[in-house]
Amino acid sequence: MSEQLVILERFEQGQVALLTLNRPEALNALSRELMQAIDAALDEASDSRVLIITGGGRAFAAGADIAQLAPLGAVDVMPWVRQMQDLYKRIEALPQPVIAAVNGLALGGGCELVLACDLVLAAESARFGVPEIKIGVIPGAGGTQRLTRLLGRNRAKQWLMFGEPVAADRACEAGLVNHVVADAELLDLARQWATTLCSRPALALEAAKTTANIGPDASLAVALEVEMQCLARLFASQDKREGMAAFVEKRPPVFRGE
Repeated sequence: MSEQLVILERFEQGQVALLTLNRPEALNALSRELMQAIDAALDEASDSRVLIITGGGRAFAAGADIAQLAPLGAVDVMPWVRQMQDLYKRIEALPQPVIAAVNGLALGGGCELVLACDLVLAAESARFGVPEIKIGVIPGAGGTQRLTRLLGRNRAKQWLMFGEPVAADRACEAGLVNHVVADAELLDLARQWATTLCSRPALALEAAKTTANIGPDASLAVALEVEMQCLARLFASQDKREGMAAFVEKRPPVFRGE
């Protein structure tokens, strides 16, 4: 096992954090220890403007660690699954944008990790899927729910019931992936996207993420009220004043996140 389960690097004067899963000998299978390392890395990267998550070696994350799961029974598995659910809910709720840069396999828990991210870039070699049905179970870290919300009920059922891997271009057509790129260009594009996001106002980015995440789980009336309240708070910000002044003055804005 790799001694350092997660590698955290910084770019753009520290504004961009790159979190690399570093268990390549196990195709970055998500063990309890790896999940703990990711959680600790999120603490360290909490001051970043944008977070990129990728996998070291040939895979993004090939799934949960079956060696740890296989001996567990109905009661024992609950804390294990809760740990993964809590980690993914934390990633989904982070105030900054999270980009998944998917190289190779993103299966099972790895695909569920992708679903918790805001934007998904995929290498041409990437493969996505929820193959748990083939070992007699179902996804437990949001796959049945986030996948249904993203793809629609019938297409999600197809993924869940057949458990077959889906190529990057098909995942893009389905709406899971934002953009597919050549393998060698994956991290370069992820950093380009992150740099662009760093130039956007942080408060507005957080509001865009919050409102988009709330929408599918709320009535339209509630979601519209949340949208209006978020917009009203932004109208009290210095970034709003700067952005609109720069527009009128025909110059680039300088956002300060306040």
